[in-house]
Amino acid sequence: MLAAAKIVLLLSIVWIVLIPNPIYFPRVLAQFSWVDTIEIYRDVTVEYANLRTLTNNETIIIDVKVYVTSTTGISLLQYYELSANGTDFVTVSDGAITLTENTYFGLEPGQKLVFTVKAKPTSSINVGETVTIGMRVELYESSLYIHDVSIFYVETSTNETFADQSMLIWVYLRNEGTRTESSVPVTVDFNGLPLWSQTVTDFAPNTEQIVVFVWEAVGVAHGNYTIRASVPRIPGETDTADNVFIYGSVKVRVMGDINDDGRVDYKDVFLLLKSYGKVQGDPNYNPKADFNHDGRVDYKDVFQLLKKYGYVETFVIDHRVVWGPKTYHVVTESNSTVSSFAFSQPLKEISFNITGPTGARGYCKIKIPVELLHGPFSVLIDGTPTTVFYGGNETHTYLTFYYNFDSDTRRVQIIGSSTMLNMLQMTKDVWSIPYAPPRV
Repeated sequence: MLAAAKIVLLLSIVWIVLIPNPIYFPRVLAQFSWVDTIEIYRDVTVEYANLRTLTNNETIIIDVKVYVTSTTGISLLQYYELSANGTDFVTVSDGAITLTENTYFGLEPGQKLVFTVKAKPTSSINVGETVTIGMRVELYESSLYIHDVSIFYVETSTNETFADQSMLIWVYLRNEGTRTESSVPVTVDFNGLPLWSQTVTDFAPNTEQIVVFVWEAVGVAHGNYTIRASVPRIPGETDTADNVFIYGSVKVRVMGDINDDGRVDYKDVFLLLKSYGKVQGDPNYNPKADFNHDGRVDYKDVFQLLKKYGYVETFVIDHRVVWGPKTYHVVTESNSTVSSFAFSQPLKEISFNITGPTGARGYCKIKIPVELLHGPFSVLIDGTPTTVFYGGNETHTYLTFYYNFDSDTRRVQIIGSSTMLNMLQMTKDVWSIPYAPPRV
């Protein structure tokens, strides 16, 4: 008994190691059977449309096999044809049966196979006689036409870059299916916002492709960004777990900003001077002060900091308010982080949070479409009115206001006097998209 178990184990190992592509046994998805009873009329071709309707509820390429299981009175037929979606499966000519098997359909969920019969009698029949033909239909998972594209690796030219500089992103694809894919869109996004899209064409099976993206970090706020590459599900593809690859975090910094507070000021000068003259490996060497990454902090790094001295990072966000068929763009520019943007038609109010370091001085400029919200306006910060500076034209109003951060997050309310929107007839949606200048 023990010896038999060892033999089975040894054969299993040999099978796995020596046979890289084991025999594929197609999975049976469904079986159907029926009997057609055809009433014969002299010299008339009869068509039974929608004789049987089979629905494939899986997104998969299938094999369809049809078998004739019984015949009664088949000699009365000059010909008989059974087809589905334009493909013939069974043909009877002068009593001889021809079967066509392994016809392939690429069915999406809910797509149907509609079987149709055409029959014509011989000239020697009696009106009203019948012919019965039994059928069995089998649906198999196809072993020949498999769609499967995967992303198996992503790499970047650096894990840290500066705003207004570029970096490279390589996306590695593999066609693990058995068909050449004519068009495969590849998308890279950062923090869920699309960066770029490219299309791979004529992607042959069992081959790999490398798609190169250039990320120009222009107007990108400092911080950590998650890089994600993805391809959509190809029609007929069932293995989609490897259609997405999350690379991880890439840090975007502001040139000259050693302490990562979004501004270049005396604090950064102090940190650079502490590390000045140091090389990599020295106790006081600060890699964040080594802007050109040459392993030393010297006059070149001082020059880079002085070029940006006085810089205060600004965040420009396009907040889109969808009301019925129209989209309104409310644009904010601020040296604070703007979040939780909301618009209320009943309250005639725009509101959002501003976040920054405690003790810092902040500002916000906002561009509001007149049709969305009209002034005069009141601006409240944490419920307290603040001074507002106005500008604008016949289509937009520009508001500017300043504030201090007594706490790291504060709430802004901008209350207008009127709106041209009809809440009873429209529905709304709101989302915010960071983007680069022009400034408001």
